[in-house]
Amino acid sequence: MENTGRGIRKDVRQGEFDSSAEACVNMMDFRIGDIESWFSKAFNLTQRFISEGGYRLYPDQVYLPEKVNNGAEAMITHRWRNMGWGYFPNNIPQWNYKYKVAFALLDGNGNVKKIIIDTKAEPSAWLKNSPATYELKANIGVPAGSYTWAVAIVDTTKENQPGIKLAVNGDITSTGWLKLMDVAVQ
Repeated sequence: MENTGRGIRKDVRQGEFDSSAEACVNMMDFRIGDIESWFSKAFNLTQRFISEGGYRLYPDQVYLPEKVNNGAEAMITHRWRNMGWGYFPNNIPQWNYKYKVAFALLDGNGNVKKIIIDTKAEPSAWLKNSPATYELKANIGVPAGSYTWAVAIVDTTKENQPGIKLAVNGDITSTGWLKLMDVAVQ
């Protein structure tokens, strides 16, 4: 017998919603037959999922040097948060950890001149209310000049191009890098 959703009570949907939040899911099940009860009896939960569910990744603290010598190591400290209660499935076999945090040095035209990948920063570990902090020593190997630090979550299978849109408002390049601050390389 097909379930049309008419006989499902709101408290059943509340239980499903609560279990989904606890399990850190990224999507809700709105199959045919379930739509009516979610939208007529539990629309507030549907709205809550839209605003709270899924993953929303962003760096909430980044410490970068303003000056660095060419060829010298720079220390980058960064902390990441997930505002959503869904987890980022970077660890599933299909993705095989292909998304990584990367910092870039952009020239005055916004062109990427150097990409530094933090292989220890793992987005699938970032859960709501559990910020993750990392320290990265990076070799700066670009000619002397003025650059801009930028950050992204890149797809390592696509030439380290930004692959995940960050949950931020800010100066984002057309290719997806979030500009952070200027740096002088000496």
